[in-house]
Amino acid sequence: MVDNLENVLNELNINEIVFQNLLDTTGDTSIMYGAKSIPMSIFISPEGIVTANIIGPMEESEIIKQLETANGH
Repeated sequence: MVDNLENVLNELNINEIVFQNLLDTTGDTSIMYGAKSIPMSIFISPEGIVTANIIGPMEESEIIKQLETANGH
């Protein structure tokens, strides 16, 4: 999967997403982390360990829970 900047920015604005996102313009990151679906959220700890792969939309409470887990809280 390869991201298009205009499409990604549009989706982020429409859905009022303000947390950090990765723009994969080459598809290399999708291959590295096994991303096969949109939307797909991959949570990575500060040490670079994948703590969760979630396919599909997520509620804010689940995003917060996964971020806390990735950060060791």
